[in-house]
Amino acid sequence: MDRSRIVYPFLLILSALWCASIIAAPLLRSLDIGFSTLLYRAFGEVCHQLPGRSFEAFGEPFGVCIRCSGIYFAFLTGLIAYPFLAPRFRHRQPAPWILVLALLPMALDVALSLAGLHASTAWTRTVTGLCAGMVLPLYLVPVLREAVQQLLATNQGTIHAAKTE
Repeated sequence: MDRSRIVYPFLLILSALWCASIIAAPLLRSLDIGFSTLLYRAFGEVCHQLPGRSFEAFGEPFGVCIRCSGIYFAFLTGLIAYPFLAPRFRHRQPAPWILVLALLPMALDVALSLAGLHASTAWTRTVTGLCAGMVLPLYLVPVLREAVQQLLATNQGTIHAAKTE
């Protein structure tokens, strides 16, 4: 039995909880529940959370900015679609140029905005985050599956060696 298959459901559950927490933060804050502070602090470690650059729910900003929201929710969507839309990539990564193509709009949006040549908007942040997040499962799932396979093989070798001594 291939125990590395646990990677996909684990990532799916973890990603769903992460996305639910992004929305739970404003809900809990609107209800004046203190746990929201912990969620916002945790998300503050991975996102700038600039005012005016976040979607809002319940009259409060999401736990992360618009671009990060796009990345995380698209990642979850990509994970859900992974077994249906990309069966040929289940055990290997697609060509690197696909990842570059998906990340390029975000890189251009950020670079051109920093250079003052383009005004990054909520729309461009959303779209570029969605582009990046959607393809990431195609690269992350096979890498993590292989890492788990190697870890399990190493541990089985260690256990087998210990039993034979």
